[in-house]
Amino acid sequence: MALKDMGEYQVKSLQKEPNLMVFVSTHGEGDPPFAAEELHEFVHSKRAPKLQGVKFAVCSLGDSSYLHFCKTGKDFDMKFEELGGVRFCDRADFDLDFEEVADEWINQALTKFGSLNGHATHQVTIADKKTEAKAIIAYDKKNPFKANVLDKVLLNGRGSSKETLHVELSLEESGLSYEPGDALGIFSSNSDRLVEEVLEVTGFDKSVNINHNNSTVSIVDALKNHYELTLLNREVLARYAKFAESAELNSLLSDSARLKEYLYGRDVADMVKEFPVKLDPQQFVDLLRKLPPRLYSISSSLNANPNEVHLTVGVVRYHQDGRKKEGVCSTFCRIA
Repeated sequence: MALKDMGEYQVKSLQKEPNLMVFVSTHGEGDPPFAAEELHEFVHSKRAPKLQGVKFAVCSLGDSSYLHFCKTGKDFDMKFEELGGVRFCDRADFDLDFEEVADEWINQALTKFGSLNGHATHQVTIADKKTEAKAIIAYDKKNPFKANVLDKVLLNGRGSSKETLHVELSLEESGLSYEPGDALGIFSSNSDRLVEEVLEVTGFDKSVNINHNNSTVSIVDALKNHYELTLLNREVLARYAKFAESAELNSLLSDSARLKEYLYGRDVADMVKEFPVKLDPQQFVDLLRKLPPRLYSISSSLNANPNEVHLTVGVVRYHQDGRKKEGVCSTFCRIA
């Protein structure tokens, strides 16, 4: 059993593999990441080998805010089957918050994979590994570091219609490090204006509480800090459609071209306004996607700036259907 980087894998070795497990992400509108491009092209070419009897499983990572969610993983999964492979575990498609649901699939898949390769079948203790890791790394996605803003510089000249910020954050006492090419995840909050707009179109009372991760929080806190409001995706729209019982919405969901056009630039307030339905606050938030961190390419070097990380952030603002809209994290960085 060997773990190999897809970018370094010799594609012609594929026909010699008795068993395969593939972990792959998807970029943009369904494109394979750079490291997976060669293998993806190879298995879809006339040179692709027969994989008769090869046992395989695919774990696909993606972002459901994109229409072609986990497409690269789906491509590999379908192609391996077409070439004669046999799944030993159903494909898993994981969204940005995959940590909460991945353990069961990983345990099942790795245990089966070990059996196929002649290793003793055993339960893989993913949770224990996470506990060990947390003893070494204090800060991660579930326990983010609260960084102080050292400086913000507007990079655009006077009169420019764009607003691009150079943001400097302190990593002092975090123990965090990075390398060229890394990205930094920032947890942000929805704007007060957007929260007010959602409350207005839903008619929810601000004093109402809901259950979030087994804790009681106000509907205002939930909408501001815990749920995605600025981006709509197909999954949220499909869950909402089950309550809306709208022929127009169902028709939209069945037409990929129209759906892509509809989703562009629209947010949760638009969805409720255009397809009104009466839900209680708990039902409503249960339909939504949790607010994920936004990733920004790092613009600095630890060698030049010890204990600091710098970002270049383009502030997103636009108008649509008479409403002023803003990027959730770029606006957050502007006012932080």
